[in-house]
Amino acid sequence: MRERSILIGLFAASLAFTACDDTAPAEADAYVVTLRNMDGGPSGAGGGQGGGGSVGFCSAKYEAAGIYAAGMTEIEVEGVLVAIWYPADRAATSGLTRVTYNLRDWLPDDIAAAIPDEESPVYTTNAFRDVPVAQGEFPVVLFSHGIAGYRFQNSALMDHLASWGFIVASPESPERNLKTVLETGFITGDNAAEIFRATVGRLIQENAGNGLLAGRIDESKMATGGHSQGTSAASLVAADDYITTYFALAGAGFDGPAKPLMYLTGTNDGIATADVVQSTFDAQTGVPRHQVSIEGAGHLGFTDICIIGRERGGVFNIALEYGLEVPELLIQLATDGCEADDLPAEEGFPIINHYVVSHLNHAFRIDVDRAQFSEETRGCFGERVAGLESIWRATGGGEPGAGGASGAGGESGAGGQVAAGGESGAGGEPEAGGESGAGGESGMGGQQPEPGGISGAGGDVVEPADPRADRMECKGASGSGPVCDTSTQTCCAGFNPEGVCVDGVDDDCSGVGPLNAPAHCDGPEDCADGLLCCQGFGVGNFCRPTLDACERPIFGPQVELCHEAVDCTAAGARCLTCEPPGAPGGMPMLVNLCGDACPTGWPER
Repeated sequence: MRERSILIGLFAASLAFTACDDTAPAEADAYVVTLRNMDGGPSGAGGGQGGGGSVGFCSAKYEAAGIYAAGMTEIEVEGVLVAIWYPADRAATSGLTRVTYNLRDWLPDDIAAAIPDEESPVYTTNAFRDVPVAQGEFPVVLFSHGIAGYRFQNSALMDHLASWGFIVASPESPERNLKTVLETGFITGDNAAEIFRATVGRLIQENAGNGLLAGRIDESKMATGGHSQGTSAASLVAADDYITTYFALAGAGFDGPAKPLMYLTGTNDGIATADVVQSTFDAQTGVPRHQVSIEGAGHLGFTDICIIGRERGGVFNIALEYGLEVPELLIQLATDGCEADDLPAEEGFPIINHYVVSHLNHAFRIDVDRAQFSEETRGCFGERVAGLESIWRATGGGEPGAGGASGAGGESGAGGQVAAGGESGAGGEPEAGGESGAGGESGMGGQQPEPGGISGAGGDVVEPADPRADRMECKGASGSGPVCDTSTQTCCAGFNPEGVCVDGVDDDCSGVGPLNAPAHCDGPEDCADGLLCCQGFGVGNFCRPTLDACERPIFGPQVELCHEAVDCTAAGARCLTCEPPGAPGGMPMLVNLCGDACPTGWPER
């Protein structure tokens, strides 16, 4: 059977809606946790981690569902399906059937046909299809899934956002979604940013029309967000004038604009690792900016995926049972966050829910109470919040307003709307001078080395270029790394912040980390006469006679590496310094490659 790959761990399912017999009262909400001991111990079923006796109870304001039910519909934008969640009156959903999606509908046809109806894992959301939108105008959140993902993969969060008065638009990215990766083993591009922008145009049309969303969209309040690779589109489009803020779930390596932002990560994430997320966060300048780390959460713990088919070992194991073949290299990516030692997704959802809603409400001036990011509120989740870093003000300036521009005199709550829970942000925050968040200055760890330089493990310049056949900079996701002696070592590079020099010249790098691969060259000087050095993400760097003879990357183009134009084999080709779009966990920030222009989506630096 043809080998199919699961990538970036967004493994699961589907996308057609199916009608299952799952009628439930509209007021019944999954993943609601409202009372905990102040010391973090459980106050009952579903309580937070921790121990000891109760010293009182607390509730993080936005962890439980808001006053609305979640409605759901779909539209088509430039041939792409976009799932839309929105606030609905709870009374309008009484007795209705919740929306479901089915794993089989998004698997390769031969695998899907082999799974019987009674064994097909179906995920039930908290949304109701095509019910009327509640009265009012609501902010918009654009959300992008990751590689090998799908538009419904974060439905638990989407349902929750709708319950707090947000309209969420989540486009499918067919060029890098689950079915494409399973059927081909690769992606064909990333058009998510373009579809985001087209979706905004379509939503504005819907707002002015007479359909379901007519008059319900607050066009002055828009945000972007994404999971894993989807963070790339979220960061790119966040730079557009009409976007106020953005957030990232298990994503890193992306350069975003100086606007309010939030990163959420998990301590067990082997893809978007904590150190890569930290270096990306430190390089940002937008304020306020927040980073929340969830103890025990893995890469897929931010999605529905680990829940689907859990009673049978998860959708990954189910697909294997019915003949899906997966390379060893990608197994971790398909299960990261779904293992026995990972925090169950349902236990992380209240944390994700609270902080995403808190961040959006603050950025939109719906609720400017900073207490939602306080240590006291963090304590409601006990040890499940492994880290919380909030930077409220840039050095020497005020906090940016809703449009992201830096203010001079502190933040203003003027014009704040009444939050879904009934609180008003009008009137602004009481403090004029503002408090200084820990580490209030932008960190320097995210800066990249000069394109021509070689950075050692400590960041010092080792030599201005690399003309030597036995030495190469082993770059990782941060764009830098140690210099390896290739006569005795193998450079292993992938999702780690820096590459790793492994003793031995033929190591396959399987013990270094996910999607690490051997890099045997970084230019033609490392290859025999007549061979070029080609690089492909996830497959490594190799010397080959032509670019066509190089291994096909798991995603992105195969490129010919160079140090200067004379290294390039094609007549007239230039040696360009290009910046690849980030991948889950990041990828090398600068690549010197041969060509007439950088690949599509790779800005020239």
